Amino acid sequence: MFPEDGTAVARALDSLGVSRRTSSILCAAFCALSACGGDASRVIQPRGAPPPATATGFTLTSDQPSVALLQGSDAEGAISVQRDGGSSQAVTLTVEGAPDGVTAEVVPTVTTGTRVGLEIRATQEAAEGAFDLTIRGYGVDGSTRSTTVKVAIIHYTGGAGNVVIDFTQCPVGERPVWFASQDGDGAWTQVIGAGDRFRFNVAAARGGVAWVTGSPAGGVSVTLRTREEFASPPEPCGVPGRIAKRVSGYIANFRPGEAVNVGYGGGWNAADPDQGPVTTPSFLLTHVRPGMHDLVAYRYSPRGDTDERVLIRRDVEIADGETLGTLDFDGPESFAPERATLTITGPGAASATHGVWYTTGDDGADGGLYDDPTSGAQHVMRGIPAIHQRPTDLHWVWVSTPNVDRSVSESFHLMADMIVALPAALPAPEISAPTGSHKRISARLSLPPEYQRAVWLFYRDAARGGWGADIHATFGWLGSPTATLVLPDFSEASGWRSSYLPAASASVSWWLYAEGTTSNGGPRPAEGIRSVSAWVRGNGPA
Repeated sequence: MFPEDGTAVARALDSLGVSRRTSSILCAAFCALSACGGDASRVIQPRGAPPPATATGFTLTSDQPSVALLQGSDAEGAISVQRDGGSSQAVTLTVEGAPDGVTAEVVPTVTTGTRVGLEIRATQEAAEGAFDLTIRGYGVDGSTRSTTVKVAIIHYTGGAGNVVIDFTQCPVGERPVWFASQDGDGAWTQVIGAGDRFRFNVAAARGGVAWVTGSPAGGVSVTLRTREEFASPPEPCGVPGRIAKRVSGYIANFRPGEAVNVGYGGGWNAADPDQGPVTTPSFLLTHVRPGMHDLVAYRYSPRGDTDERVLIRRDVEIADGETLGTLDFDGPESFAPERATLTITGPGAASATHGVWYTTGDDGADGGLYDDPTSGAQHVMRGIPAIHQRPTDLHWVWVSTPNVDRSVSESFHLMADMIVALPAALPAPEISAPTGSHKRISARLSLPPEYQRAVWLFYRDAARGGWGADIHATFGWLGSPTATLVLPDFSEASGWRSSYLPAASASVSWWLYAEGTTSNGGPRPAEGIRSVSAWVRGNGPA
């Protein structure tokens, strides 16, 4: 009726909530009586001997002890893993207790780090009510710990329809204070969200959404798509779809004037809001996607491209808050890039600049190799030697004109001499200002064949900085190379305020941006893709 050894006793006492100190005393007493299988010396130490070694354990803690989840939505949290005694043992985690219609998982399921993501999803049919999720961890030393997250499923009342746009992961200032949708060419109708999630219906061949963010409002965003394109709803504020990590690193033998591009899991350089290269020995990447990624790093040098070096580490998984370690571009891990001749053709080629990006894996995780400010129709292009490549790796060379009014990128696998033609200039649109209670801009377009993917129209109040509107339309929504893109008249929509936009008499600056691609939009990047973009801009009309 009694356990056969002290370890089992310790586990039993731990499950009853007995403190570790009390547990150790009782375990020692038990072993003294039972000889723990016949060898009492394992516990009873001679006078003056060091205390017995304790088993290495860990604790689990939920960063969000309770989560409210709307039907048909998902939520994200994190579980902290703290180990005793400086251990780095791997911990395997499972999730228990999810009812029908709810799925929950930790990412990753095995970790040596201090934090993992928790992802919970509820279908539209998930039953309302509350339940407990138990996250259980198993150490390689046999220790087991758990923590609980209380989940409440809430009935979703934020509209009805086949499209949902979720702002719950956006900063507060980027969540809507007003939201409306359009089905076909019908009236714009305000949508009241639930928990910063907005559901609406697009039953016609095309539709649109519009929202105002910030308080006070900072302008209007309008997105126009076909019904099929709304199957992949817009992702507002650019928030990653999963828990993002922060990962640090250090560059050895860093010399003044050098710069390093570090690509890992889509991470952003925390020291540069424009996501430029790392310019100090220590660096921090934010917004790193979970999972395993390749590290691609490239060193610029003030001595020119002959001293540039590359470093690639494959299949690296780093926990949130951990480090990539040391990047030494003078060490044996680095190598010299391969060179080829890039020839640029077309109007403006003599003053064009270029750069090269590198993508690895099916998800297209990328790293910028370099941006070369040298202008001219011919360049020395640098990339990855074949011996260091995998079959799914791709180079992406981009070329742009001086004011970036035209740019092109092309994908290829192996380095070789190549010719890249600049795209045609984007014709200036016919700009007008329809009447209304707020400033509206209309652009009559004539899109060359290369640019028939999507168009953006931006305009800003010249007297109030960035205050204005953004309108994005896919070519499917436009329906023709010759079309009109205009800011809708929202004055009849419930909740609309004219103050959300500049006054009808305001003077504005506008930009029209168009893009095109030969990609079929598949999930896996491919060789031989050509993508182009172009800007045209102006002022007025009043």
